[in-house]
This record gives sequence, structure tokens and C-alpha cells, in this order.
Amino acid sequence: MQIPITLENKLIYIKKTSDPFGMNVPFETSSYREDFEQSMSGGFFDLSDWGIVEIKGPDARDFLQRMTTVDFKKISSHKVVPGAFLTGRGGVVALGMFRMLKDEHFLFITGPGQESASLDHIDRFHFQEKLEAQTAGQDSVVLGLWATPEQLEKKLGWKLGAALEVTQSTLDSVGVETWIDNRRPFLVWCQLQRNNALAFITALSKKGFDLLGTHVFHFYRIQAGMPWMGWEITDKDLILEANLEDHVARNKGCYPGQEVVERIFTYGQVNRKLFVVELKTQESRDYLRKPVLVDDGDKRVGELVSAVEFPEDSSRAIGLAYIRKGYWNSSTEYETADKDMLKIQLGPERNDNA
Repeated sequence: MQIPITLENKLIYIKKTSDPFGMNVPFETSSYREDFEQSMSGGFFDLSDWGIVEIKGPDARDFLQRMTTVDFKKISSHKVVPGAFLTGRGGVVALGMFRMLKDEHFLFITGPGQESASLDHIDRFHFQEKLEAQTAGQDSVVLGLWATPEQLEKKLGWKLGAALEVTQSTLDSVGVETWIDNRRPFLVWCQLQRNNALAFITALSKKGFDLLGTHVFHFYRIQAGMPWMGWEITDKDLILEANLEDHVARNKGCYPGQEVVERIFTYGQVNRKLFVVELKTQESRDYLRKPVLVDDGDKRVGELVSAVEFPEDSSRAIGLAYIRKGYWNSSTEYETADKDMLKIQLGPERNDNA
């Protein structure tokens, strides 16, 4: 796993560099609240520790068609496609975004620590196919630019396309490929050569985009209902339990876990699903070490698997919880085993039909 560029080069003063899980990241630049307030006028996340897996060769497209939830018969170089590698039971091995650079050359952009899991999975199922799979993180990086369309146009002169549509952009002669996230419309993914990253970050700072801590990144991520591998989702969790219908191409043909996924889509529902929840808490409720049970008398409502405090109000937190089917439409507040009050959010990403 790569060291984040801002830490490796000590380019920017960062107040806190360790997250609650022991990873060395720019966790808080000034403070959690100040980073959040800065995000209102625009900023960027250093995601250069994210993994980028390169898969190329004459058989790369067919292999990825058989091994992922993405329809590689329809993929193009103009779009980024969210997707996953699954176990045979529909559990998530690795989660991320796929890109086609050219006909036999593809990238899989995935979170910290998932690069090796992805490569191991590919190697396990790679036999006689003519392809190579390797890390590309030493050459290419991604950063996350947090900005409204108005801020992008005013400060950078950028006009981007629809969500997940790749745009060729420049900043102070540095070329960068950009696309808007499909769940977080103010998050612009920026992919560029690692040796240009320092110049790009310097140019962003001059334009008024300051570094934002990953603490704020997790707040916005959870707000959008996007799970984090190894924290809110593991290979024991079905991709449809994680509310990731937008990561699955329907009726694309066989891949590991496809029978389970299509059976759920066609004949029924999962018994639990990941929902955004809001908590009212009397004490600090940030970064759970283990799931917290939520009950309704003698009935199980679900399990709270993550929580991040609101930047401006420590008595409230936002989190993700696996909620059982009978409670998906509930507007009741439930008491957790930790005595917090939990309310299920009915956000735009909900899909009760899966």
C-alpha cells in the first residue's frame, strides 16, 4: 500500500496522521470541525494510498466479464463503472471502480488494502488466459476533489460531464482525468500520474482548495450510504445486503456469485440491508470497534456497524446499520445496546425491491 503523497513529502501541515484503525493517513488537517467547514468552500482528499490494479492482455476483457459484476461487453473508455469481485456465495471480495483505457487494457481503482486482495483473487482464478495483473499505484494516483459545479467553474474553469463520465482536464499544465462520483455529486475523482501529483496539489492549494482530512471523507461517505471494505462490509456480506445494486449489471452472464444475486433480484429480497442511520448519543460515538445490537423488545432490529459524529454536534452521529426487513419502513427510534437512540434514514439510495 502506498504512503499518501501529502505525508510522504510533508507538503502540508497535518494535525493528526493516524486514524482509529492504525492507518497512516491525513486524518485531520486542522481539526475535524475546521476540515468540515473548509469543505464548504471546496477542498481535496489525498487518496493516493488507494489501490489501482492494472489488468491487460488479449483475454483481459473476457476474464473480467466472467469474474466481476460489471458488463465488460458494454464498457467504454468514456465511462467509469462501479463494480466488485464476489465470492461464489455473493459476498464482496473487493469493491471499486473499473476503467477501460483501451480494448485490452483495464484498471480497477479500489480502497486502501484491497489491492492485494484483488490481485490474489485474480491470481486464484487466472489459469490459461493471456493477461497480466499488477499494481499500477506506483505510477498513477487518485485524489478526491470536493467542490460544487459552481466552485469548479469559478476556481478552475472546469465544466464536467454527467456522473461517472470521464473528462480530460488540466490545471497549470498538469493533465488529469476527472469524473463525478455517482453517489456523492460534490466528489470529483481525479486520476493522474504520480510524478505530477505534487504539482497538481500545489496548484489546487493556490486556487483555494485546501487538504481535507479523511475523517470528513468518512462522514460524507457514510452520509451517501457507501460502505468501506473491512469495516462495514466483508466477504461474508452479500453485495445486495450492502445496498449496492448500482454495482451490479443485471443479466450479464455468469460470474462468481451471479446465481445468488440474480435469484435475489428475481424471486425475493435479502433479509437485511445496509441503511444510513442517525444516532442521538450522550457520549462520543465515533468509529465503532465492534457491531452494536439494536433490538425492539425481544425482536432484533439489526446491527449498527459504523458511526461518525456530526462535525458540529457531538451529541449526534451518522452511521451504517444492517437493518432487518421488517423494519425498513419504520420511523420509530430504537435504543441500541449502548443506549443511543437510532433512527433509520429513508435516503435516496434505498431500494426495497432487491
